[in-house]
Amino acid sequence: VSRKEMSVGNLVAGDAGGQPSLLTTIVSLDPIRFVFDMSEQEFLAYQRAVAAGKMKSTRDTTVKVEARLPDEKDWTLQGRMDFVDNRIERSSGTIRARAVFANAKGLVTPGQFGRLRIPGSEPHEVLLLPDSAVMTDQAHKIVMTVKDDGTVAPAVVRTGPMIDGLRVIRAGLEPTDRVIINGLMRARPGGKVTPQPGSVEPPGAPPAPKG
Repeated sequence: VSRKEMSVGNLVAGDAGGQPSLLTTIVSLDPIRFVFDMSEQEFLAYQRAVAAGKMKSTRDTTVKVEARLPDEKDWTLQGRMDFVDNRIERSSGTIRARAVFANAKGLVTPGQFGRLRIPGSEPHEVLLLPDSAVMTDQAHKIVMTVKDDGTVAPAVVRTGPMIDGLRVIRAGLEPTDRVIINGLMRARPGGKVTPQPGSVEPPGAPPAPKG
């Protein structure tokens, strides 16, 4: 319950024949609802994923979503979609949707800004690389790989979005391929290198223990 807008003795108006008087504001805190807009392109991608069987529609099942507050880096809030509108607003080219989150600690306040992400497909494994390891050659994205004999060989890849600071590689590499992620300026196609084992960590993550 918000602050009172009227005190004892004030004249209030109902909804008949005029503007009704606001007495107070009541909101739901737990659970709390996130209302957001998707662009037409994002909604179309969602519809195509549903049609292809990559994910289920919110109209048929509960779709889990994640959210984070402005001061958070991790997606700490776990919720579910409970509404997608039935039409796109022509003036803005967006469609309204809503998700519900538990808020037992009262950390989220109505009117607060947050970021929300919706899965574009069912969970699956992908190859991830530092974005700095991916180079552009005219219209192609290229990474430098190392063959069994130590020869440097470029590989054309098809990239996807960034996830936790790492670039998704959709095609062009196998899990067993060795990719150069450091010292790219010294790597020349056809040249010989002595590869060193390493690990790919999200930016800001503590280094992996050695040995």
